[in-house]
Amino acid sequence: MKQLSEGEIENVNTKASLHLIQKYRKTKGTYSWESESSIPFLNDSKRKSKKIKQLSFADEETNNLLCLKFLSPIDQMYDCIFLKIENTSVFGMSKQGSTLNVQEKNIIGKLLFQTFKNRIEEEFRNNETHRMVLNNIHLQQRNIVSLEEENISLKSNYKKSVLYFINNVLNRMSDKFKMTVALSDKAQELILEKDLDITTLEKILIQAAHMAANLTLQYSKTIVIHPENIIVNQTIEDLPNVSTNDKHASIIEILDKYEEAAEKAIAKNWKVNGNSVAELCSPPVTPSAITFNLKKYKKQINILLDRYEEKWTLLRAHFRPLRNVIEIQQSELNNYKSA
Repeated sequence: MKQLSEGEIENVNTKASLHLIQKYRKTKGTYSWESESSIPFLNDSKRKSKKIKQLSFADEETNNLLCLKFLSPIDQMYDCIFLKIENTSVFGMSKQGSTLNVQEKNIIGKLLFQTFKNRIEEEFRNNETHRMVLNNIHLQQRNIVSLEEENISLKSNYKKSVLYFINNVLNRMSDKFKMTVALSDKAQELILEKDLDITTLEKILIQAAHMAANLTLQYSKTIVIHPENIIVNQTIEDLPNVSTNDKHASIIEILDKYEEAAEKAIAKNWKVNGNSVAELCSPPVTPSAITFNLKKYKKQINILLDRYEEKWTLLRAHFRPLRNVIEIQQSELNNYKSA
């Protein structure tokens, strides 16, 4: 409870009379004129109740406390404002210092009630607008946090996919050199800092492995790629161009399409298999269609794999349907030789 007196606001201790205040707040109404002695929690500590009697004109003069009541949306009881008005000089309604009559009190009560009511409703509307703005700000903040977390997760998944691809290329180079090909920590950091597509990354790693191999002593069992072996900004020699006049151009196009789908699967952190490649082909195909094409053109495919050693690296390493075609062709060749 707060009290305004002579321009100063001070807190009033209501702990002892809280139950009386709550009881008073349950009384319905809009405004009423009362005497200070008739309101229990405004009396002295004894709070002697006033005996009910017929009001006289003298009693009406003591009813100089205007109580304005407004229904609270919080507890559905009435919030009260008490105004002490002793004469009409405050409003200039009649002669200086004269007391208020009943008609004047009604006019003042209605006028002040409506004025305060309008202001309170306006404050509630402002408060609701403020609450909506705050909620919107908090929602935006949560969205920002969520996006940051999602971005961190995407970066983490991207890093895992790139490292998986790097390890695959290094394993193939190890098989080629008959030595373990590894990437130093600083070289790995350098590559991860660069936003490289898979094709470019593969070219860079192959070139770096060759450069590191030339600098590795013969008795060493490991080829370690260091940052100085990695050339990112230099134009790297392209893979052998495929002639549009090649009689196997249609098969090359099919293998390129499957390789591109395999790249998408790696980027999504999916396994490279018949289902994922079929789904990510543009347009999508069925796994059985892929198997049919590979088996139908197995001889031509093996010729192309030998001719273009640096192409279709993902299919060679991960795509079982293609590896099956290679193994079948090799088996048939061995049977031919043994015969």
